Amino acid sequence: MDVNTDGDDGPSVAVGKYINDNIYLGVEQGTGSGSSRVKVDIDLDRGLKVRGEVGADGSSKAGIFFEREY
Repeated sequence: MDVNTDGDDGPSVAVGKYINDNIYLGVEQGTGSGSSRVKVDIDLDRGLKVRGEVGADGSSKAGIFFEREY
């Protein structure tokens, strides 16, 4: 569970779960109208991920990023 208080549309709450070893599915709900979104992260390799997002307002995003845990 994640609580975000610094977003452009006000605060939001997000929850998610790994549905298998390398796919994470999350949902986020903000306080504004049309501020909900669904996120999918796919782990490609150690630290390399692909992310796709779709919002209730029709917006969408996609990208590749590198993440490392210490």
